[in-house]
Parts: sequence; C-alpha cells; structure tokens
Amino acid sequence: MSFPLLATGWLVLMGGADGYQAVCALPEIDSAFAVQTILLADQLDGQPLPAKNAPYQLVVPLEKQPVRWVRQLTGLRVVKVYESVTLPRIALP
Repeated sequence: MSFPLLATGWLVLMGGADGYQAVCALPEIDSAFAVQTILLADQLDGQPLPAKNAPYQLVVPLEKQPVRWVRQLTGLRVVKVYESVTLPRIALP
C-alpha cells in the first residue's frame, strides 16, 4: 500500500453480527503509520473464542476503552471518504 492511497481519506468499516459497527482510518492499520497492531482474533489464550465473540473478534489493544472491538465480526469494508471538510480557524494567543 502506498502513501498516496492512505493520504486520500480511506476508512475501514467493521461490522458485527449484533449490528455494532466501528471505523478505523486506513493508516491506523498500516505499520508504516501506526505503532499499534489491530488484531483479527479467532482464539483467546490458545483456545477458540467464546461463542459470544466467535468466530472472529477485531481487537484494538492500545485503546483505553474497547469501543472499536467488534465481536462476531461479519465484515470489513474499505471505503473512500468523499466529503471535504474545512475546519474553522482558531485564533491562538
């Protein structure tokens, strides 16, 4: 994956069987940009995942709260963000 692709606003949408959805910016899962590893797990401590999490769970280990941990993962989708957002200028002292 090259830098121009990552720099143009791509997201990864992640969905679970219960309807829960989370999102990551594509650079967050590229080791060239991020220090953390995002895991796609099918085991916990060498054993199959518990039924409530199986068959796959997406885990973002360094997050303080597991808001992007998706259990019973049903899909991953890479999408392009088309909307351009301009942030207001903030006057700094």
